[in-house]
Amino acid sequence: NKCDRVYSTLFAFNFKTLHDKYRQNSTKTVEKRGNIKGNRVHSVLFKERTGGYIMKDSNCIFCKIANGEIPSTTLYEDEDFRVILDLGPATRGHALLLPKEHYKDLFDLEDEVAAKALVRAKRIAGRLQKAVGADGMNLVQNNGEAAGQTVFHFHMHLIPRYQDDHAGILWEPGSTTPEDMAEVKRLVDSQ
Repeated sequence: NKCDRVYSTLFAFNFKTLHDKYRQNSTKTVEKRGNIKGNRVHSVLFKERTGGYIMKDSNCIFCKIANGEIPSTTLYEDEDFRVILDLGPATRGHALLLPKEHYKDLFDLEDEVAAKALVRAKRIAGRLQKAVGADGMNLVQNNGEAAGQTVFHFHMHLIPRYQDDHAGILWEPGSTTPEDMAEVKRLVDSQ
């Protein structure tokens, strides 16, 4: 919509202006705050070591946790991600993989970040499963309210599974027809 186009244009202009101004600074991390869309404030951090930036939504609790502004029980951290124990676990050891940069959901992620997320999830989930003696592991990632996403910052659930744990993550298989499958394929192919 028009408002989103204006926001995108303003952000792109502000980002380029800030980047040009601070890209030569090799010894400092520079943070610039400003109102860009209503009362939604964004922080843009430029890091010379990567030549890139980290965009955070200052109203996003997962941005604050991922970047260490709110304490958490951290299982793993690197320059791109933090893995924390969930405060409302489905099972013992339930963890969340959070990127430090703000992405609304999977479809907002850059391909490189999505690939890194899966590699980190695989590595940490394997260690976690072994550490807590789980019988299995679910990696769950929800996109959109209808799919169960409650915090609109991309995250992946690493959920250890135990025999008869009743975590309720599975579903009853439905049914389909060859015609419906062909129609879905046609719709996807047309995108």
